Amino acid sequence: MRKAIFLIMLMSISLVVACSDSGYSHDDTAAVVKGEEITVGDVRFVFNVQDENLRNSVEMYIVDELIIEEVKNEMGIDLSDDVESYVEADPSYPFDDLDPEAAERMRAFVEEQAERFDMEPEEYHEAFSRASAERTVYQDRYFLEKIDDPDSNEIDQSIYGVTTELVEKYEDEIEIYIEE
Repeated sequence: MRKAIFLIMLMSISLVVACSDSGYSHDDTAAVVKGEEITVGDVRFVFNVQDENLRNSVEMYIVDELIIEEVKNEMGIDLSDDVESYVEADPSYPFDDLDPEAAERMRAFVEEQAERFDMEPEEYHEAFSRASAERTVYQDRYFLEKIDDPDSNEIDQSIYGVTTELVEKYEDEIEIYIEE
């Protein structure tokens, strides 16, 4: 099941955008959230994003960071063991245990990103897998805690509602430097 979730997540990220780093450098500050800098490279590492879609990806990255911090600090829940389990269950590079077509798409994504960040593919995949696992595990817990009926047909609206409330809670502590 986790392999399927990872595959879907990875495919959706790679389908959303392609690689282009023309306007911003990895070291540019994309945003500051609660005093913590988020660089363009931080965002590009997780979302293989073109500059024209960077603002949206920065906003998604901010929501993820707020959720992780909210669960860890405000709710007092440590999910590090769950993150480790999730990482261990992820398929490993070069994804030979997946169907050939899916494996090829995932290899292409990992190899492109590894080159973009001057890393070996295995190194990038491990770091990406950990970052994605943390985001997924903490999001799942946050939404389970905040949404009354996670099996509802209106789950997308519920997720939108709780994430909007979270961003509004910290709006005075969020500065985004990427133009729309």
